Amino acid sequence: MSANFGHLLEISPELHRLGTLAERFFAEDANTSLIKSRQFGEYMVKEIAALSGVYDSAARETTNDLLRRLATQQVLPREVADIFHAVRKSGNDATHDLAGSPAEALAALKFCRALGVWYRRTYGRDPGFKSGPFVPPRASADIDQATQAELTALRAQVREAEEKLATAHASAEDLAKARVAAEELARQASADGAVWEQTAVEMEANQAALARKLAELQKAAEAQPEQLQIEFKQAGLKAASSLELDERQTRRLIDVQLVDAGWEADSDRLAYQKGARPEEGRNLAIAEWPSDGGRADYALFVGLTCVGVIEAKRESVDVPSTLQQAERYARTIVLTLEELHPYGPWKHGLDEPFRVPFVFATNGRPYVRQWVTKSGIWYRDVRRETNHAVPMTSWFSPKDLLDKLTTDVDTAAQGLAEESFGKGRMRPYQEEAIAAIETAVVAYFFPSRAHGGDCLFSIQGRSWSGLCSTFDVITG
Repeated sequence: MSANFGHLLEISPELHRLGTLAERFFAEDANTSLIKSRQFGEYMVKEIAALSGVYDSAARETTNDLLRRLATQQVLPREVADIFHAVRKSGNDATHDLAGSPAEALAALKFCRALGVWYRRTYGRDPGFKSGPFVPPRASADIDQATQAELTALRAQVREAEEKLATAHASAEDLAKARVAAEELARQASADGAVWEQTAVEMEANQAALARKLAELQKAAEAQPEQLQIEFKQAGLKAASSLELDERQTRRLIDVQLVDAGWEADSDRLAYQKGARPEEGRNLAIAEWPSDGGRADYALFVGLTCVGVIEAKRESVDVPSTLQQAERYARTIVLTLEELHPYGPWKHGLDEPFRVPFVFATNGRPYVRQWVTKSGIWYRDVRRETNHAVPMTSWFSPKDLLDKLTTDVDTAAQGLAEESFGKGRMRPYQEEAIAAIETAVVAYFFPSRAHGGDCLFSIQGRSWSGLCSTFDVITG
């Protein structure tokens, strides 16, 4: 049984089947592995919709449309929806372009495993579930060097986890999971392609049976009290907050977010060390751009001009502190005269002036007001010394940054909210007014919870969740 997806067998045999097949095909064909990962994500989204009582097979929604609807209804937390989108997009490329590298297939597998853990904690009603280390799949002989290095590091983590748990006198359950992971590595070493092929044949599912199961789940959800759906949403938020993604996974999520904002981004392919350079007519987010003493995670180019740098860290890292590192790169980044903006550099009395106008930092998590330093995209316009760092909910497009560069610096210093008004963002006084109204509503209806704390409740058919002093509306 798969150490990464075996825990799903008791709650969703189909998810277990697809996750296992994505693993099995990794060594044989990265393209097929990516397609199976995409199918894993697609089926999980359908199953979540059915368990939530909002699945309609007759509507024939695309996976993208269903994802957006579930995110809008807050059935899916945004950070979980972002992972689904990353798997979907890489799987679509594999399906339509017959593309897919081992690195992409491994990234999709790791995302699917994270989604499976979230699903188990949420819909398996097992919030304390501990998954054990990710067990890397068996690799083919001709795998690229970078992916082979990652697989080797992941295998070492599996073995180290078992040793640490044994030394620390961990619980029998945790030790058992670590041993299963180590045994899976041993099984892979002795397996051959014929075994995986036979497994794939034996596990093919009946699509009609799956459609019946989804219909049954939908019917059962419709008969359940609304309170159960509220509990699922609350459990999903809690499970999402404890998602653990490494820095490579975070980078892939950021790639997807940047592409959605109009940039060309691919940390594996569009990297300085692999020859990526700015080009006329292209808006590139080039990874690992050199600076004196290090490399910026991304350098943003509009045409030939560098307009920003991004520092990206894994999800557990505090974001504002990471912005300071981005500012260092903005002063020491290596650029030709052609790549420098004509209005720069911006000195502010510094020994090393800023060579680019905008700096960003993120850990891949969507902005949540309650966890302001642990989420969102933090941004600073360094053209003026007194400009402060501010959080954003989404990335600027290339046009956004060009528009900002044509704005007088003193006008720009009025702040992000002022500049972005009319683009879907609110002014500070609007946010303050909304927060005051939310607090007043809670104080009136729930005086004992008026000073904060987790809550989830309904008022006249509308569901509310979050910290009671600052919560979000859930359209349910």
